[in-house]
Amino acid sequence: MELLLTHSTALEAYRSTGLRALLAKGEVCPDAVPSCLPAPERLSQLRRYLEFYGFCPKVMEALVSGVEGRRRSSSLRTRVCGRPLPTGSIMVIGEGVACVTPEHLAVQMAPLLTKLELQVLLCELLGVYAIVPSISDGMLQRNSPLMAKESIERHIDRLDRIDGIDLVRQALPATVEGLASPMETRLCLRTVLSPCYGGYGMEIDAANRPLDVDAVGKRGSRKVRKPDFVFGALPGSRAKARFVALEYNGNDHLTRERQAEDERRTNEILAYGGIEYQLNKELYDDLEYMDALMGTIADDIGRPCYRMTEERKRKRRALRLALKEELDRIDGVTWGGRKRGDYRKVATEEPLDAVELVPVDAYGV
Repeated sequence: MELLLTHSTALEAYRSTGLRALLAKGEVCPDAVPSCLPAPERLSQLRRYLEFYGFCPKVMEALVSGVEGRRRSSSLRTRVCGRPLPTGSIMVIGEGVACVTPEHLAVQMAPLLTKLELQVLLCELLGVYAIVPSISDGMLQRNSPLMAKESIERHIDRLDRIDGIDLVRQALPATVEGLASPMETRLCLRTVLSPCYGGYGMEIDAANRPLDVDAVGKRGSRKVRKPDFVFGALPGSRAKARFVALEYNGNDHLTRERQAEDERRTNEILAYGGIEYQLNKELYDDLEYMDALMGTIADDIGRPCYRMTEERKRKRRALRLALKEELDRIDGVTWGGRKRGDYRKVATEEPLDAVELVPVDAYGV
């Protein structure tokens, strides 16, 4: 290995359509982090190799093992890794080029991001989509996630003490595996995060996980449905259904054929013992509607509701609005959250310690 892609360049590599097939092989590189960069002529050759696959980052970030290997220019930045990485931290691309694994990428990026930005990034790495601003939809679908919660937990357990480990551990509980779009990630975080962070404190049991249901109107036939989110009924509660499914419908759901398919899915979930709700961008942006919908879902799955003072209601509403607006700002590319400051402090206009921390189960909309 002569060139090890790292940080934002590694993230670009995993989002690249050209490098997708090479990285999908999952070939682990046994080599240690290079001590320095290749000579300029060889570095140009490696750049041309990457360009052949359509990968042309404006600024390439490369990892080296010592400060003596640092080099910096308008198109190149080196980062230093002073400790050996455990086996399985580096993946082969080809021709002497490698890339840190998604698990290690998350640890590297953590100190550069806010907690919310890190959660957005983790949801992408755990999901089945990649942000690609250069294509019309702004994203592409993956056949499978780049990593799982289990694999990143295993990776950070094997790392020596380095920046980012604790940040990833703190961010991981609010993430969900299997999300299929940036909008699903935003909706997920608004749903899952604790009320003191502006969320509804709900638990999503599964995202886009297959359900084997009876095909309504086709006797004896089965159909696989993949609801965006599934909320399971609380054991021992007076839940109104076995589960609740929540679907986010983007612009691709506007055709007559797609709407008919959505209606068939809704009926099949009802027949299977569930309840389904649907959202679109207009409803997602409506805070009053979201409050009411999450309250309804909580009631459907048997989750208790608690009375609150008007002051607590006011604080929570301000936090929910601030979270929604901050998620709208996070595009997954520019990462400017640290410059903006903590959205919770801005929302409450008070020191964060003064914001009442409430139990997760007291979602109280």
